[in-house]
Amino acid sequence: MLKRVFSLLCFFHLTALGQQDDFEVVNEAWSRFDPIGSATQQEFASYNFENEVCRISTPTSPNPSVFGAARASYFRPDVLYSERFFLSVDLTIPDPSLRQAVGFLMFISDDPMLGEVNGYTVNYQPADRDLIINRITDEIPLRLAIADADAGVELSTELRLVVLYENGEFTALLFERDDLTEPVIEARATDDAYTSGHHGVFVFADEPDASGETDVIFDNYVANELTVPELSFGRDDEGQFTLSWPDWAVHYRLVSGPDLLSLRDQPFVPNEDISNEAPFFLMRPEVDSEDKGFFLLRERTF
Repeated sequence: MLKRVFSLLCFFHLTALGQQDDFEVVNEAWSRFDPIGSATQQEFASYNFENEVCRISTPTSPNPSVFGAARASYFRPDVLYSERFFLSVDLTIPDPSLRQAVGFLMFISDDPMLGEVNGYTVNYQPADRDLIINRITDEIPLRLAIADADAGVELSTELRLVVLYENGEFTALLFERDDLTEPVIEARATDDAYTSGHHGVFVFADEPDASGETDVIFDNYVANELTVPELSFGRDDEGQFTLSWPDWAVHYRLVSGPDLLSLRDQPFVPNEDISNEAPFFLMRPEVDSEDKGFFLLRERTF
């Protein structure tokens, strides 16, 4: 069994991951964008890294007519993305009733300034239970797409936001963290006004009159050029066969079959004899190794 699986795994190649941060320590590769703080010459946004997470919060804007709504960003200027990328981050919403937009700021310059930010945002609005894709020009949003959660479905405050981008096509996916198999909200947009830049996370007060506070917790940030995840195998303490891959790869599923050719037509579910604790699979002792000897991660289409 192990020999056959190892033969398959030799075909996998893992390219270097672009950026990944679980915020266990403060990473100096990140930059803070606190536009109101820059304008007032005193710190406005709060960046807290206790408990191995990144918590960004702001008070109400001191003068919405002059500075706009309260907002802040934390971004990575060390890698430039262009034609294709994958983004993922875990969100914890301390107060779901707070009117705010939280999510990704994309394709921005390495030196953003108050009123001069261009790029895109993909953000979740907890109070409205919707997912929005915007084009940003001089910090003014133009809505490209919006999608709502199904009526009557109660959303968790523990979520994962994912963006898949390829040559101007955005796919935004919101998952509940306790179920990464199917998104609870999906949004799509096509736009090519901006084609390269840097990525990060942001918060924005979303009250109609530009008042309001913000507060969100980010964790497990991942950005890469749609890297293919690595499928790994081994044995647990009891000698049972295991398969695993990175937790961020929600857009891939494990398929299995008796030969390589059959893997092309397998559904996006594991064989019934494999216990699914995604992204970890355990081969049970009763599995017939002659019938189920090949495994593959296959990209999903949303």
